[in-house]
Amino acid sequence: MIFPNFSNGIKRIWEEDEVSQSHYLSIIGEETRNLPLEIFQRFNAFFVPNNDYLKIYFGNEVTRLDYELYDSNGNCCLNNCIVFPCYTLTNRIAGWVAYNPLVKLQSVQENNFMMNYYSYPSKYTFNKKDYLFILPDVYKKALQDGYLILVDGVFDSISFCYYGLNAASLLGSYLNINLAFYLKFIGKIFVAIDNDEAGLKMLHAVQRFIPHAKVIRQGYKKDADDILKTELRNKYISQILAGIEQYTDVFFKA
Repeated sequence: MIFPNFSNGIKRIWEEDEVSQSHYLSIIGEETRNLPLEIFQRFNAFFVPNNDYLKIYFGNEVTRLDYELYDSNGNCCLNNCIVFPCYTLTNRIAGWVAYNPLVKLQSVQENNFMMNYYSYPSKYTFNKKDYLFILPDVYKKALQDGYLILVDGVFDSISFCYYGLNAASLLGSYLNINLAFYLKFIGKIFVAIDNDEAGLKMLHAVQRFIPHAKVIRQGYKKDADDILKTELRNKYISQILAGIEQYTDVFFKA
């Protein structure tokens, strides 16, 4: 099960260690993701700088093996990671996703994009197939605005949200009937797919439950997060907004 005092621990981190967190996240965000500190704060993210950090702010109980935050040797599983809590649509923390910027940097330097720089709890603690990576206020806004963009990567959804669009990540590119139920309350569903087979697989998975879902495609970068970092960003967003207005597929052209 998820550590029951996760929310209180995050609150303590930002109340008592805001200066250090702001320093870490500003550097990592700007250098590896081209995102400002504010967006990490909005998602209640935090950086784990050493092995004992979680014990200080979450208490020693956090080392229990069934919480999957420490291993049997006493090593923190989230050391040197940015941790994003994953919420239910009723604002309860159900799990987390951890991003390791050092592994990400290594993958770029070695041009090895098969390296995995994300980690999650096991399915026994947090079955990611049952959840969207989305803030509850974004889901509420999507209901009001009448649209939501589904993406594959965590940072795809974060970047879209930073630029004012309603977005959520399918953790594992998988959509089941329970998630589809909540999405059917939103009139317009878009799928911004990556330029690979996994992107097409995700599109088909969504359209299996939501046949009217539209696709957002671009052939310039690997994924939405990458193109939002380029000079094409404004054109890309403009064409997406036009697609939302007309509810049509978006095939981005520069």
